[in-house]
Amino acid sequence: MGKHWEKILSFAVPAAFLFFFTLNGGASGFAFPLNDDWAYAIAAERLLKDGVLRLSDWASATQVLHLAGGALSGLLFGEGFQSLRLYTALCACGSAWLMFRICAGLGAAPGVAALLSAALVFNPLSALLGNSFMTDMTYLFWMLLSFRLFSLFLEKGGEGPLLAAGAAAACAYLTRQLGIFLPLAFTPLLLTRPDKGRKLALLWALPLAAFTGYQVWFNFFHGPTWASVNYVSGATLGHLSRPVNFLTESLSRLLALLLETGFFLLPAAAGLAAAFPSFFSRNRFPNRISKSALVFAVLALGIFAWMEGPLPVLENSLHAGGIGTLTLPGQPDKASGVFASGWFWKSATLLSLAGAAVLAGASALAFRSGEPVLKALAWTSLLQLAASLAGAKFFDRYLLVFFPWFLASAAYASRHARFSRAAAAALLLAAAGLSWSGVRDYLSWNKAKWDIAQAASAAGYAPREIANGFDFNAWHSYEENMASLKSFKPLRAIGEWDWQMAGGYRAMVSFAPNPAYAIAAALKYDTPLSREGGTLYLLALDRPVPRPSRGAP
Repeated sequence: MGKHWEKILSFAVPAAFLFFFTLNGGASGFAFPLNDDWAYAIAAERLLKDGVLRLSDWASATQVLHLAGGALSGLLFGEGFQSLRLYTALCACGSAWLMFRICAGLGAAPGVAALLSAALVFNPLSALLGNSFMTDMTYLFWMLLSFRLFSLFLEKGGEGPLLAAGAAAACAYLTRQLGIFLPLAFTPLLLTRPDKGRKLALLWALPLAAFTGYQVWFNFFHGPTWASVNYVSGATLGHLSRPVNFLTESLSRLLALLLETGFFLLPAAAGLAAAFPSFFSRNRFPNRISKSALVFAVLALGIFAWMEGPLPVLENSLHAGGIGTLTLPGQPDKASGVFASGWFWKSATLLSLAGAAVLAGASALAFRSGEPVLKALAWTSLLQLAASLAGAKFFDRYLLVFFPWFLASAAYASRHARFSRAAAAALLLAAAGLSWSGVRDYLSWNKAKWDIAQAASAAGYAPREIANGFDFNAWHSYEENMASLKSFKPLRAIGEWDWQMAGGYRAMVSFAPNPAYAIAAALKYDTPLSREGGTLYLLALDRPVPRPSRGAP
């Protein structure tokens, strides 16, 4: 395939994701926070309107560049969550384009590179995060840009790409703390080069400036936040202070990472599945020890899946209720379609085990290849994995930064083994369909909970008096309640959910009615997961239904 078609394919996947984003309503109609993105939205709105950079106490990321990007998007396209999420979607498009260039640079055919880059963004996790204003997807863009620029330096030399890789790493750090590991991962590949001192200086100049500048600003001008004291520092140190628990939890996280990555990246695994035996025979697969290690890893994954039960095993984004963090009670009564099916998750677990085995085989081949580009990406993934294992929490959305390694490994393996484009494309279409329906459902029921809150005003309930999910309540009361708590408590003494205890709730929104409380309102919403749609109920907590007395007819 010529360069002409390669250019077309490199832009086709980003364009397809942008279309996917608009189909899911990202461009209009869903002007409300999702999960944690209210914390970033409040700070970005403050930056845009008042020119003041003040971080939310809830958000733990460095986030400065993320907020600046959101504010710029608001300036160009208008204020609101639509423009904030458009910025994230554009970063997802950029990530897909960069993944294509990385895979093509590793020798994958243009069609294979296109399928692998599509697998990066058309999976339930990426589709969800690409339709939010969280930092995960924007960080992925800067991470991939830094890596791509560094790989250009490895291929062609020159100081420009190296300095640019450092600049992108600085941008990554100003989005999430993990960005500081990028120049650290690239450093070993510069130590054996002539004039290594100058090259290291070029690589590290801007990341160190960003790191130092942020630390000075945050610690001496901005001041610590609740998240920096209790989550980034306190909870991490507490997690590391229990060595036995840390080791067992780390092993569990590693196995969960492999298993769920096998699910999210099934299209890539499907493309290599037919050729998997050839990894052992024709393609210079590592020695017997490596073969045994791979077999042991697959057996450990099988035992882990048997002990943990069917997917999903990590919390936050994927569950029996669908895609997206579930913030309302009554989940068993939620319209969830295939996500509520036991056979779906059992089948997905078996496929994920097979997918994880294939991706592990490709990763072993890539790890032993000796190619500098793959070494740089391996170090990037390993350092970020170490940081993720050290953290007190490990959500499924943390897996996003490891997808490039597995996809790059698949790209490298495709040079040595037949890659089935038909199998990859079929699984990719299935993943895109599942992602679209799950994200659309997530947006629909979240819109419904904001709509029913408006209807609640007619029943005499103010927004602060309705238990309507974490993001709804945080949007209306977090900043004010936290300011009140900080006025008489030190940060370390404030619990994670103390801000919700600052006021009582008179009503609650649920997917199911509760016989103990009167129904103040009900609202149906459309969802692709059910022909009948779903229903939300506004339950009057201040109007309990009296129980019949004993002996009453």
